Amino acid sequence: MKLRSRTSLAATLVVGSLILTGCSSDDDSDTPSNSSSDNGSGAEASEVTIEHVWGEDTYPTNPEKVVAIGTAVDNLLALGITPDAIVERPDDANADWKNDQLEGVTRIPLSDQAVPLEEIAAEDPDLIVGDLYRIPEEAYDALKDVTSVLPGIDQSADWVPQLEALGKIYGLEDKAQEVIDADEQAFADAREEFPGLEGKTALTVQDRGGQFGVIADGENIANDFYSRLGMTLPEAFTDGSVKVEAGRAMISYENVSDLAADFMGMYASEGMDQIRAIPGYSNLPQVESGAVVEDDKAIMAALNIPSSLSNAWLLEQVADQLKIVSDNESVDDE
Repeated sequence: MKLRSRTSLAATLVVGSLILTGCSSDDDSDTPSNSSSDNGSGAEASEVTIEHVWGEDTYPTNPEKVVAIGTAVDNLLALGITPDAIVERPDDANADWKNDQLEGVTRIPLSDQAVPLEEIAAEDPDLIVGDLYRIPEEAYDALKDVTSVLPGIDQSADWVPQLEALGKIYGLEDKAQEVIDADEQAFADAREEFPGLEGKTALTVQDRGGQFGVIADGENIANDFYSRLGMTLPEAFTDGSVKVEAGRAMISYENVSDLAADFMGMYASEGMDQIRAIPGYSNLPQVESGAVVEDDKAIMAALNIPSSLSNAWLLEQVADQLKIVSDNESVDDE
């Protein structure tokens, strides 16, 4: 266990917004690489070494007190472990897929997009676990002076590698695999229930001061939900018709027709009244068909940074829209 040091910590570290900020996956990204050590008598390992996005650390197995941030909360709950404290962003309050499992858990506010280092240290945790977004490298460097820190495993922000790593830390590798298998089955069942989703198009969109921001990278974790259902980006975002830079496309309100798709999740920072007033918005095929989720903060959060818990919840929440998409003719075929 690392020696805890609190007095040298800065109070906060700035973290970027989660909305529409998923990282592109990396086919060569690291997966957990673990080596265990014991007392030489064949007893259960007391430590496990794990490679992660910011390096490699050795963790005590079965830590007693854990503070969790972001998707890591979901991963712990999926393993049947309730964190002692969580660091909560304002939009985490809308995470309906997990909040009923967090009654009585200490909640440390994450205000102004910052990691509250002193408050985390005051919990005296044996393990701090977070994701790629909530524990950037500068936060990791500060937090590791408090205790063991498990950030995201790789740049993809995929929840699976960290779940597997936590399975090793807690001796719950079989349970972790059960969670992964159940998640795979849930999507297989959805594809079977809605076979017409294959090849249909989907977008995640946020209005940004006179423009729409679109995650236009099919490999981005924020498009994972769609791709696992057999859906893709509209052709305009892949054939050069719409300008895409660093996996993002910015579309002016005047070009709202570029958002034509079979399904869309819309995050409206200025409210849907303003969006609906944009000429042409109501004529988008997904809006006309009803295959759109408008300004539902919980659903948008679940789409942006998925976990096994949010995936299962999301499949239920958007089942009606998915049925519409499955039953209708593809926008690209019209």
